[in-house]
Amino acid sequence: MTIQDILNEYDSMKGERTAAELQKYLEDHLRNAEESGDKGVQIALNNELVGITRYSGDVKAAMRVCANVTDLMTELGLTRSREYAIALINMATTYRVYGLLDEAKRRYDEAKALMDELGLSDPLMGSLYNNNLALLYIDKQEYSRAKEHLMKALATVSEDSALTEDKKITLDNLALVNDRLGKRHLERCRDFYEAYGRPMIEKKFPDHADRIAAGLVGEGSECFGFEDDLSRDHDFELGFCLWLNAADHEAIGQQLQQEYAELVRRYGDSGSFPDNVHRRHGVFSVGDFYADLLHIPMELVNKFRGNRRDDVLTLKEWMSIEEMSLAAATNGSVFFEGDGSFSRIRKRILEYYPEDVWKARIAVKLHEFSQSGQYNYARMMARGDRVTAKICLGRALDSAMEILYLLNRKYAPYYKWRRKGLEAFGNTAGCREILDRLALLPDQSDAWKSGYNSYEVNYKDKVAAGIEELAGEILRLMKEQKLVSGDETFLESYVRQM
Repeated sequence: MTIQDILNEYDSMKGERTAAELQKYLEDHLRNAEESGDKGVQIALNNELVGITRYSGDVKAAMRVCANVTDLMTELGLTRSREYAIALINMATTYRVYGLLDEAKRRYDEAKALMDELGLSDPLMGSLYNNNLALLYIDKQEYSRAKEHLMKALATVSEDSALTEDKKITLDNLALVNDRLGKRHLERCRDFYEAYGRPMIEKKFPDHADRIAAGLVGEGSECFGFEDDLSRDHDFELGFCLWLNAADHEAIGQQLQQEYAELVRRYGDSGSFPDNVHRRHGVFSVGDFYADLLHIPMELVNKFRGNRRDDVLTLKEWMSIEEMSLAAATNGSVFFEGDGSFSRIRKRILEYYPEDVWKARIAVKLHEFSQSGQYNYARMMARGDRVTAKICLGRALDSAMEILYLLNRKYAPYYKWRRKGLEAFGNTAGCREILDRLALLPDQSDAWKSGYNSYEVNYKDKVAAGIEELAGEILRLMKEQKLVSGDETFLESYVRQM
């Protein structure tokens, strides 16, 4: 088969095969190309793999193929070409998807330098570069910078009628950014830091300024971007966090906290901070901040400082950390990285669970869902214990949402934000509809007048029927990822497959 035949067949498979199956198809042909020594075909296939690994969730393969593209194009002397500029943008986008934002920015910068050198100013390249870089800034929650690049992209695509779809995408992203700029408290806190925090640090602590990291990370709806009008009635003050290494915190931590408090008193939203906001904003040592937020001893924090990706923590240690704490440790935004000690730990946590931990987490939640929703709910209804039946339903819904986060390889936030956060995942639409429907159903007592059979689902009970429907959706998502095999909707059946 020629490379065009391979790519044509690959295109025909899209929409019919899972991302993992598409990845395997390309990898099989890549092995053949490597055996035959055809470098051109290898480049083409690696470039396609760069894209599909964003959806398969195979981060190791993604990093490998990015390196392959660079090595091959360097070997063939193609690093001063339009094709290499496009490859750099594609690689940067993959790094962005996996949360490696600094590496993504470096690749985007390389692409821009090459575009300038080669004079690649046509609308397609301008749109490709500016739209993708804007998405990076959206991920970093730097919305003003994102808007700047989206406006540049819009200026280029508007001139070319062939780029109608690009224009629509740009306008959609621009609408998102304008919404964030208008509503997000996080950006107000960033502006507060830039206007008052950074100048204060540079003036009063010049010997330490380049080492002090700043940002807003942790507990609070604003750190997740979920705030609304109801959020603003408590714990919602202008402020930010300053993170220092242990030596600097020992030397200037107390004095810096005093200066920070004075800054907030003089320029913040109000003259005082509630006690619990003091715990969220202000000056911290890096180690203490993570130890307190993750509720772990310092020795485990220190494991996150290491250089190895695999086996940073043991399975038992990973399982001891609440997922909502990991979500809180990786939300928000870092305004200034300082000496990098804060971001180093953050990036390690953002790399997500190792595979064995991920599957163990899924197994635990499958068990919880089945026990609460598919087993105990029915028994409590049959016994006439409506209070406990409601508790069982609530636990089942919560477990289902946690499973959905796990299947999207994202940490689940604090329980009151889990349903809201699911809206970020396109593959959860069916489950969200069922969750919302279950929450609105009235009492189903009449469905249990004819008795209870532990071997059958009582479909007269709309709650029990909805739980089974939800289980079926979760099973479908797991099978799409090739995690399990089988058609049994009792999810406990799949715990041992994890």
